[in-house]
Parts: sequence; structure tokens; C-alpha cells
Amino acid sequence: MFRSVLAIIMTVFIVSALSSAQAQEPILRLYTLDCGKIKVLDANIMDDTDSYTGSLNLVASCYIIQHGNEYMLWDAGFNPEAIKGVKDTDMFQPKIEKTIVESIAEIGLQVSDINKIGISHNHFDHIGQANVFKDAELLIGATDFDALFAGEVAEGLHPAFIDEWADGENVTKLNDDHDVFGDGSVTILSMPGHTQGHMALQVNLKKTGPVILSGDLYHFKDNYEQGRMPDFNWNREETLASFERMKSLLQSQKVRFVIQHDPDHLAFMPKFPAYLD
Repeated sequence: MFRSVLAIIMTVFIVSALSSAQAQEPILRLYTLDCGKIKVLDANIMDDTDSYTGSLNLVASCYIIQHGNEYMLWDAGFNPEAIKGVKDTDMFQPKIEKTIVESIAEIGLQVSDINKIGISHNHFDHIGQANVFKDAELLIGATDFDALFAGEVAEGLHPAFIDEWADGENVTKLNDDHDVFGDGSVTILSMPGHTQGHMALQVNLKKTGPVILSGDLYHFKDNYEQGRMPDFNWNREETLASFERMKSLLQSQKVRFVIQHDPDHLAFMPKFPAYLD
């Protein structure tokens, strides 16, 4: 009799503990923001083996990750003021209809709700609106951050878009993978090659499963399928190594892989303000 009662008590305790743990599990959601479009006048610049012809139409996408009561922005799109000066002869022709602030207002968020901002890499189309979220913790590849603020700035980089963190305060400089919230739900993945400190992002959603956001490891489907990369990548060998690492990650688990600049990939994501969870 005593053993039966003890077994019942233990069962109730275990069920209660499991229920409590599940109740405390934070809400995890992934929102996709349309942060603009970009026309590349010469598609061949996106392949260092010169396999493309004509122009190329890509998108710029940004993402909001909700983790309980915290919100993280992944990439920050174009700078609306800066792209007003784009000429018809410029290689990259960006357009944007709505700012990140205007978009997140649709789900009741304001600038102060964004606790963290993760940047895949330091190119202009990924840091454009970063300064708006100046009170958030910045997570960025260490070498990409240093390329913006340590020593002479290379042509084509725009530190003014992200200089609210120029003093290094509230910056987490990454040299490897990084568990953003400490529970394995959101991980920044080191994928150097496009830039020296380039990163991708994995979000382990409860219903959808793992989702990986590419950063600029690839720019569109053919880049991915053929293993091609832009002329302006920082290092070819590092890029190829990151291709292999990404391929291994995609083969080892059932993953929804999102190429952030590919219009088809953006079209298959839930249209904001809908989300994946």
C-alpha cells in the first residue's frame, strides 16, 4: 500500500514538474520583414567564375525573433536616406517602401522593445537602420566590427550607419558560434568568407523546427546549388569551407533554409505580421 501511494505521489510530482517546465518555456516566434528590393545591374558580379549574364533582382529581408518578453532584430536593411542618392548607373539599385520601425509597429512593438540586434555582416544592406536601435545589445562578428571602427575603413563600408556602437559599449563581438539566449533556441553561426566575420542564424522553433537564415553566405538559389560566390567576397577558401559547414548542418537535421536575398525564399515565408513558431 505504501509503495502504491509513493508511486502515485512520484508520478504526480513528475507530471507537475514537466508541466511547470513547459509552462515556463518562452514563446519563440520568427517574423520576416520585407526590408526592400535591390537590382544588381550586372549579375556577373555575383559569381567569381563569370557564369551569369544580364541583371538580377534580389530582396532585402530582416527578421524579428521573439523569445519570451525579449525581441531580437536580425539584420537592419537599407538606410532610407542614403539610398535616395543612388544613381541609375550604380551597380546596386536598392528601394525600400517601409522602415523597420513602421513594420514592427504593426505587431505593437516600438524601438525600445528591441533588446538585441544581430548583424550577419557589415555590408550596407544589412546595417542601414541599425542606429535606430542604439539602446539594444549589438551582436556582430568581431572582425567585421573592427573593420568598421579599427583603423582605416575599406572602400564600400559605411560605419556611419552603425556608429552608435563605435565606442564598443553594449557590443558582443563574436569569433565563433554564439547561443543568444543561453537555452539553445537561437544560435548565431560563424560562417566566414563573404566577409571575415560573416554570420548566419539558426532558430529552433517548436512547431516548425530549425530555421537557418543565410546572411549572405548565398544570395540566391543558383549560388547555393552551384556553390558560386560574388567577386567581392573576402576570401574564397573560407567561403567554400562555410559552404561545407552549412551543407553538413542542413544534412544533419530537417531544416528550413532561408536565403535572405532570394525573392522565392521570401515569398515562401509567412507574410508579415504572420510568423513561424
